Amino acid sequence: MDIRDLKFTPISLGKTLLVDVKPGYVYKDGKKTDECTHYVYTVVLSEHSFDKIKVKIDGNQLMETPVNYVEVELENLEIYVYMQNNQPIVAGKATNIKPISKKP
Repeated sequence: MDIRDLKFTPISLGKTLLVDVKPGYVYKDGKKTDECTHYVYTVVLSEHSFDKIKVKIDGNQLMETPVNYVEVELENLEIYVYMQNNQPIVAGKATNIKPISKKP
């Protein structure tokens, strides 16, 4: 079995907390260009020992890096695993990210 064939359900991640946002650039011939096509949102998983995963969302920046963590909802989230330096890396892609409002 290839680890890249495994699929995960977003509900298994539990609560997602946004901690960082970075632009994502196009690479041509192995070199980074100035063309930003997506943003990478780093979230921590509070129910999984605060492990971090990076989630790519195409298009414009939807949220700023928060001063403190912010609980977020990731729409149409797809989780995948890939290998890097012989280690499995969990990452994802989504179509939208938005803060979860706390009810008073």
